[in-house]
Order: sequence, then structure tokens, then C-alpha cells
Amino acid sequence: MYPVLATDIDVSNFNSALKCIEEWANTWQLQLSVEKCCIFEINKKHSTSPTSSFCLNGVSLPTTNIVKDLGITVNDSLTPCTHIAKITATAHQRVNLIVRSFTSRDISILLRAYTTYVRPLLEYNTVFWSVSLKYDVTAVEKVQRRFTKR
Repeated sequence: MYPVLATDIDVSNFNSALKCIEEWANTWQLQLSVEKCCIFEINKKHSTSPTSSFCLNGVSLPTTNIVKDLGITVNDSLTPCTHIAKITATAHQRVNLIVRSFTSRDISILLRAYTTYVRPLLEYNTVFWSVSLKYDVTAVEKVQRRFTKR
């Protein structure tokens, strides 16, 4: 759920909605994964008061400033820099693994391994987190430059 919580009425409505979700899940005998749930504030201007506590199945939901949803990391400023840092670190690890694992230095084999194991990681859902800052573009391209250099 993505509500706007500007007033105390909005907070009570959100708590009621959480209660309805809890009741619906219990009615249909579904288990809610409360450990995957959190409160994620995007706009700090209409921040909820620190006394506001949101609970699901009796567990208080933690407030975070970074959330991972469908494999994409989103921070509270809605910039892709956190996501890009994570995928480029993983891509560098995979490049290192490819270089260490393959005894052959045949370019076609290494290129196929790169396009199979590294590129999908870098290209996953790029429409959502499209790179706009030069620093982020350089970080993504650095993976390929480093691989081709090796």
C-alpha cells in the first residue's frame, strides 16, 4: 500500500487498512510475511509523528529508508544510485568469477559467459532505474571496460 499520511485521520485510516489486510489473510488462512513488510517514507515534509506505530499481526513495522522490491533497490530520494552500486558490485564479482573459473582464454567463450551471467544483471529492469547521472553511467560501463581489459 502506498498512502499519503498527512494528518492523524490518514494515520488511523492506514492502521484500519492494515487491520483489514490482517483479517482478510486470517479469513483465507494465508500467512503474511511480516518480516518483509516495513514503513518506507518518501516525502519527509508530511512525515508521520514518531509516536505513530503501525502493526501487522501484532508486530510493529520498522521504518526504513531503503527498500528492495522486485529486485530493484529504491532509496527515499528515489534515485537509482543505491541500486546501481549494488548491481555493479555484484557484476564485478561475477566478472572476477568468470575470469578465475575459465582456464581457456578464447574470446568467444568468455564473451558468451559475460553476456550470459553479467549483462542480464546490469540490464534488468533498466526502464525503471534508467541512468541519468554521469557517475552512474561510468559505474555501469566500468564493469564492461574492466572485463574487456582482462
